[in-house]
Amino acid sequence: MTDQTTMKTSVFENTPCIRCDGTGYIRGYSHVMHGVCFSCGGRGYHLTKRGAAAREHFDAAIARRADELVAGEIVWYDRFCANGSASQWVRAKVVSIEPDELNVGRLRIELYRRSAGKGTDYDLPCVTYGCFPDTTFKSADPAITGPARDAAIAYQATLTKAGTVRKRI
Repeated sequence: MTDQTTMKTSVFENTPCIRCDGTGYIRGYSHVMHGVCFSCGGRGYHLTKRGAAAREHFDAAIARRADELVAGEIVWYDRFCANGSASQWVRAKVVSIEPDELNVGRLRIELYRRSAGKGTDYDLPCVTYGCFPDTTFKSADPAITGPARDAAIAYQATLTKAGTVRKRI
């Protein structure tokens, strides 16, 4: 049995991963990718069809196009989307946005992210060159994510187990 303090959760409907028993890690495989469960990706759960539909609704509500960003905004950005590697969403602060001189029609977005173990300051520069104006970022502003999360949970309640909207009778 797994220690309940290590169980991970999501606000959207989910089921615990049966491979790692909800911990996100498999101790016997700690020598491979530090034991991260490949089945759930280290989350410890799998979203149900209803939960996945609600998560998509939430992601659409907090999505921000690159050309809509403003300096000072805190966003999540896909760190590896440019080179085709696995996605890793990183929280960062937008410092500046300007046209990219090398890639006409694209944007140069300067972001600062937190360095590991260094408190709450956004002090590690990371720049996104040649970003298309329609590249998706996710807002990390609680004023946007809070109501969007509540709306997504309410939307989830209107779905069937198959993840489709219930028919009104």
